Amino acid sequence: MKLRSSFIFFATVCSSASMAVTWDNFPTWDGNVTNGWLGQGQIAAAPVENVLMDYKVEFASAMNGQNVTFSVMDWNGVSPTGTTYFTDTFVANGVQQYTGLNIALTTGTTYAFVFDFMGYTGSSIHFDGSNGAILPGHAMWYDGSAWSQVTAFDQKATITWSAVPEPGTMAVAALGLAALARRRKKS
Repeated sequence: MKLRSSFIFFATVCSSASMAVTWDNFPTWDGNVTNGWLGQGQIAAAPVENVLMDYKVEFASAMNGQNVTFSVMDWNGVSPTGTTYFTDTFVANGVQQYTGLNIALTTGTTYAFVFDFMGYTGSSIHFDGSNGAILPGHAMWYDGSAWSQVTAFDQKATITWSAVPEPGTMAVAALGLAALARRRKKS
């Protein structure tokens, strides 16, 4: 009985250490498409589950074949600046999805998820008028000289975050495993 309750405790600790949060407004997209801008992005504060795991957006078909750079950067309240945590250049072709990013960010700190259209200004990335109802934060657009923030809009995006297990939680889990192993050896 003690062995079973020790296992249940250990399983509970491990499962609580791997919680994930997903922000997803793909199902509620209202049909808006960015047009006439050189870049677009989403501003959002990292949640308690502060490891950025996945990021997915969708581009208009007119954007297919265009080079785009995606970056995760610090946000200073006016523009993306400072540290770049991730960057990738790709050729747009519908949905762009990054999985397994595993970027640990600081809970409560605001970051910019930026798409640079590299000179292209036609129909580009999809956005949504959900006004922060699904994606915390808001969208921004770049005209070549400054970023414009529009709090009524968000990128059409799916963003998945995961928790970093706290050192104390991992220590308790390790002690539990050691106790189980020791008990098993004695039996």
